Amino acid sequence: MDDLLRRHSALIHQLRKKHTTVTPKSLTELFDDIVTFLNETDHELDGLHILTIICHDLASINTLKLFDNADIIDHELFVYMKYTFEMLLTKSNNVCLPHIKMTVDEEQCFCELSYLIAHLCLYRNETLMNFFTRRTTKHPR
Repeated sequence: MDDLLRRHSALIHQLRKKHTTVTPKSLTELFDDIVTFLNETDHELDGLHILTIICHDLASINTLKLFDNADIIDHELFVYMKYTFEMLLTKSNNVCLPHIKMTVDEEQCFCELSYLIAHLCLYRNETLMNFFTRRTTKHPR
């Protein structure tokens, strides 16, 4: 896991540079290795920990243009994130399931997943028609 996190950290460091040399292929290769790790780990906490770190780092970079690539945004890692988010969202609803409590690690993962989703939604925002003024407005990215 440590080697995987070191590679991830190095890639994120490259993505934070103004003139990045990171290609979609190198990102999908890292994502493939992360999915392999998630499939092989016996400890749920290791999986939550790595998802938390990845979501935090991906949400904190400004080079989200890479996510326009279909190979990246449709990657199996995002399927993992989706199912983890659904599970944590269900656990967060204490009204319906008062006997199921979220752990601190789950809460942290839930926050980072939420932040990444919000960040991706803001990036993917497109020009919208303003209903009240009948003008188009472009939301800032």
